[in-house]
Amino acid sequence: MADKHNKIYHLLVEGEDDFTGILAYSVYKRHKHDVMKSLEGGSGAFPHERLQEFYLLSCTETQLQSYRNQALLMARDFAKNVWEAQSKDLEESIDQQLQEHEDAHKEELERRIRELKPSFWSSVLASVVGSFVFILFVGVLFFFLKSLKHNPINEIQESLGVEIKDRDSAIDAP
Repeated sequence: MADKHNKIYHLLVEGEDDFTGILAYSVYKRHKHDVMKSLEGGSGAFPHERLQEFYLLSCTETQLQSYRNQALLMARDFAKNVWEAQSKDLEESIDQQLQEHEDAHKEELERRIRELKPSFWSSVLASVVGSFVFILFVGVLFFFLKSLKHNPINEIQESLGVEIKDRDSAIDAP
């Protein structure tokens, strides 16, 4: 019986690196196991003549091609599952790297904003200085507009309570 098994093996496997052929042989072995289990019918013994029929049918080109096709499907499904797992791992790795990069930039931007943002007391000082400059500006503007209606010298004299004399009249006075 050993020669028969070797014949099936050599019909399916073309060389040591024939992955598909090795898978096809495993499909044959699984099929043989299932047939033997169904033939023994729970008694633990199986008829050898029925096993010989199975072996002869397994050696037909159609059945050998069926084992190869099943092996190709298994290899394709395995490759697809590996590809999907690797793709998922790669995608998760890229997502993680992007998140880490984004977090690092976010932290850097937040640090720079904190450095550029003025403190509370410097903001208060800026407000006070701005208010003082505004009041001074409004006062100067008010004085300028009022002086346009009247003689500026008279306005200054009235505002300050002083008398301004011309240079020539101040020299002539005793």
